[in-house]
Amino acid sequence: MPREWKIKIQDWPIKSTSKYTAIVKSIKKDGKNISVTLEHTEGDLAGMETLLQLPGTIMPGNVTAKFFSVCGLDIIPDQSISPKNTIGKSIKVRYKKTDNQWQASEFFSVSSDDPNLF
Repeated sequence: MPREWKIKIQDWPIKSTSKYTAIVKSIKKDGKNISVTLEHTEGDLAGMETLLQLPGTIMPGNVTAKFFSVCGLDIIPDQSISPKNTIGKSIKVRYKKTDNQWQASEFFSVSSDDPNLF
């Protein structure tokens, strides 16, 4: 009788202290959220894609505003932005593990490692 074929499922090779460089591949409205696809360009994650779900409401200082800011868009209350202008932008992302899943926790400009400069 042939042996049963099994493959071990491995966790992502992510360190919560590292920043990973990625390019914004796509962005779209997804109900009340914004779906962003990132393609990683360096290290162990090179070539892998990550799907982010960001809150659809943008307010200065929230995670969605920080994402758009590091992509080079100005976040000014009562003004509008064009989310598609983020496609092709290179950013850095830090992940943290919550509920046994890796999620983007901080965004950084590729020209600065300070998450407060956005």
